[in-house]
Amino acid sequence: MKKFSWLLILLFSIGLIASCGDDDDDPVLPPGDVATTLTYVLDDEKVTLSWDGDVGDVYYTFYIFAASNLDDIASITKIAETTQNTYEITSINGVPLDNDNLYTFHVRTVREYEDNTEFYGDNHTDDVTVSPRPEGTDSIIWEFSSSDNPSGFGFNFGQAFSMTFADNHDKIDVYIGTDQDNDGDGTLQIKSPTLVESPNDWSKEAYIEDNGDFDLDDFGTALVSMTAQRQDIVLNHVYHIRFTDGADNQIHYAKMKVISIEDNFPNRTITFDWAYQNYPNLPQF
Repeated sequence: MKKFSWLLILLFSIGLIASCGDDDDDPVLPPGDVATTLTYVLDDEKVTLSWDGDVGDVYYTFYIFAASNLDDIASITKIAETTQNTYEITSINGVPLDNDNLYTFHVRTVREYEDNTEFYGDNHTDDVTVSPRPEGTDSIIWEFSSSDNPSGFGFNFGQAFSMTFADNHDKIDVYIGTDQDNDGDGTLQIKSPTLVESPNDWSKEAYIEDNGDFDLDDFGTALVSMTAQRQDIVLNHVYHIRFTDGADNQIHYAKMKVISIEDNFPNRTITFDWAYQNYPNLPQF
């Protein structure tokens, strides 16, 4: 009987050790990564957020929070949730995004349990405060010497204008001329209206930066050194522009990418895509 009892104890011990060994061999579930480094891409009445992070196998969820009243930042509320690393926002609580408004966003990492929600990380990502912006594609303007064709562009209006001082001097943000002061035959340039050789007072000043061969939205923030009011036009280059808008007499930013350059002097044209920050003094676009 004693031998039988010892045999049972021995078998139980072996089974227990084997069971513990199996547990040790079980794979450890990856913990996932909390949301960090919140970035954005702006479009017409739309903001797309992206962030680092991984839901892993612990089933994290990312909550998107937003506030449209910057005077009451405590009003920031949850507007969506996702297990992806990006989210497109076109409205907040049923109200469409407005190109004239500023919005604040952040992302929180959570794990939901049956009776509570647990937040991870440093509560949430850093806030980003941005405004969606108007944009356009395949816009065309002619060089200054081209007769009866529009050579200026007004980003606030999203259209080209003829260089007629009386009608359009307060609408044109940049124009296409050349490296010649009289805009005669020469290298095509994007120029500030203040450089027009004219007895009239073209006083709307623009600063222009050539940021090289990139996609239009490779830049989320304007890079304008305020040292140049003219830049040579180069195919596929992106230009950032800082100017005072006649509509509200405040600083605005725009960007444009040259898609094509056609024809010969004096009727050369450029085709370009563009985006304009409607909200004043905000270099994010």
